[in-house]
Amino acid sequence: MKYLLDRDQMKEIDRFSIRETKIPSVVLMERAALAVCEKVNKLFDTKSRVLCVCGNGNNGADAAACARILAGMEFDTAVCFVGSMEKTTEEMKLQMQINEKIGIKTVTLDKIPDYDVIIDGIFGIGLSREVTGAYGEAIRCINEAPGKKISVDIPSGINASDGKVLGNAVKADYTVTFGYLKTGLILYPGNEYAGEIVVSDCGFAPAAIEHVGRKKFIYETEDIRRLPVRKQDSNKGTYGKVLVIAGSKNMCGAAYFSAKAAYRCGAGLVRILTAADNREALQKLLPEAVLSFYDDISWENLKEQIAWADTLVIGPGLSTGEKAAGLLYDVLKILEEFGKTTKKVLLDADALNILSRDQAQDKVKGCVITPHLGEMSRLIHKEIPEIKGNIIKEAEEFAERYGCVCVLKDARTIVSDGENIYVNVSGNSGMATAGSGDVLTGIIAGMYANGMEIFEGAALGTYLHGCAGDEAKKRLGEYFMKADDIADNIKNVINV
Repeated sequence: MKYLLDRDQMKEIDRFSIRETKIPSVVLMERAALAVCEKVNKLFDTKSRVLCVCGNGNNGADAAACARILAGMEFDTAVCFVGSMEKTTEEMKLQMQINEKIGIKTVTLDKIPDYDVIIDGIFGIGLSREVTGAYGEAIRCINEAPGKKISVDIPSGINASDGKVLGNAVKADYTVTFGYLKTGLILYPGNEYAGEIVVSDCGFAPAAIEHVGRKKFIYETEDIRRLPVRKQDSNKGTYGKVLVIAGSKNMCGAAYFSAKAAYRCGAGLVRILTAADNREALQKLLPEAVLSFYDDISWENLKEQIAWADTLVIGPGLSTGEKAAGLLYDVLKILEEFGKTTKKVLLDADALNILSRDQAQDKVKGCVITPHLGEMSRLIHKEIPEIKGNIIKEAEEFAERYGCVCVLKDARTIVSDGENIYVNVSGNSGMATAGSGDVLTGIIAGMYANGMEIFEGAALGTYLHGCAGDEAKKRLGEYFMKADDIADNIKNVINV
């Protein structure tokens, strides 16, 4: 697990390290510059010509320090200063004075194409305004130059908190960031500008992390171990009972994908409650699942099936017709009788469409919801671009307002319970295919069948879903893969 911090949180880390623990800023700066130089030294030989493009602030000072350190490594280095001398920070003035004394040359923007490596130190994480004027011209020159680009902390022009491009931004080949990952390096489009990301320890006080606000996090490969270990002394009842209420007449695919994924994640028993027309197809596709049918189901029978289950999934491929809506509200009413906290409940797809249509968003309390951007748009009555541009905030606020866990699906899926925030970094564009979301729903249900808590199960399930998609990409490529390939590759992830 790694933390993701926004602009204000990183400023607090910096402030605490310097003012509370008395680590001099120039010490932090020297270690940051050394980290960048180590990357340069690893990637390029000393025949490479290196240009450090520096702005007014401490990010520029980091880059200016790089010029000095690399010169000591026998690289041919130079500095290009962009900005106003009157507005430079004290640290930047110091680095410029040192460079002048040791003979580091200064060049103008038109010389940028002459260099093999360009270190971008124009703006750091503090940038919040649109990039214009000489700064915009400098970024344009860097992007058009043939040399490799390495950004210091964050590509200049990217918002460190949300990944937005502030008018214009450096398209880096590598970004060396300090202390912690910045949220803007992970969210799109910022991630596309960052290139390969290296996180380097530049000496921030370890205690500083406790002084920032609510922290976001990502999972990494080792976090797969969070999945509970299966017991040798066990049976199918040990690993949960999942009821998947899904599918409409002659539309069994969503039910199949959700149920299959739950089984692939170790669920002991899966029952599919669906339309009777789906019987033959589902018996062939997934003979392990127990089938029952909602066409003429009685209240008592529905209650029995809900009582049987530990985890409920409702909505995939269900349709939004009168019968589907009636079934959804019956299920929710029965769950109220049982008490939602006694079961883990996932509302997906058409269940969310019905609730948003009926202005019944309050019904999601205590549940897990898995909307894509279109479904979220209908739930909160905002346009998709607005949601996408503030995806963390929208997921967090909805979860907090309605007392649910929100899994807001996009290229970077966000999971929030209103307090914790998980940002998913696994997955690829090949997963933008029909049925992929149904597989995700089933995977999360499988996490619950294995006994995971509601937020962690949703977060880890989302990560595993993306990892399974990445495994499918390795074997098939992004153009060829289907939802079934994602489900089939769960085994290659969990068995890592």
